[in-house]
Formats: sequence, C-alpha cells, structure tokens
Amino acid sequence: RGCHLFHVLMVIEVIYDARCPVCLRAIQLVTFREETLRCNGVAPTVQLTPWPSRDADAVLQGISGPSRPASLSSRVWARLPSGLILPENQ
Repeated sequence: RGCHLFHVLMVIEVIYDARCPVCLRAIQLVTFREETLRCNGVAPTVQLTPWPSRDADAVLQGISGPSRPASLSSRVWARLPSGLILPENQ
C-alpha cells in the first residue's frame, strides 16, 4: 500500500484538450515515451486525462483558485509531483 502511495505521488498529472490536433500530437509523443519506458520495466511517470471529461474536472477541482485554469481549450496542462503547475504545453 505504501508503494502505491509513493507511485501516485511521483506521477505527473496531465490534462489535455482532446479536440485540439496540436495537443494530441504532444500527447502522442508522451504516450510513445511512456510505452518505451514500460518496455524497459519503468513504472508509468505520467497520468494522461483528456478534457473535457469528468476525470479532468475531478483533478481540476482539487486545484486552488488562482492555479486552476478557466479553460483548457487548445492547451496541455500539467501538475508535477512537487505541486508545480505547468499551465501550457511545455
């Protein structure tokens, strides 16, 4: 159980506009990287969540007001395990 908690805390949460072709290309690169890492026995490092969705809304509800984006239209947003938020496709 402790290992699972550690794993969750070390995962980068990424929410992306699933209707945006540029965002989808960026997510495709992340997905390829994750697949390569998994093939080498590395645990997942990124949790990908499309927006709009209930799952994305649930993640965003846990973000304090000033850090919560008003919209994710044409954006890729990420929260690092440290709590740092990357509000753009970085």
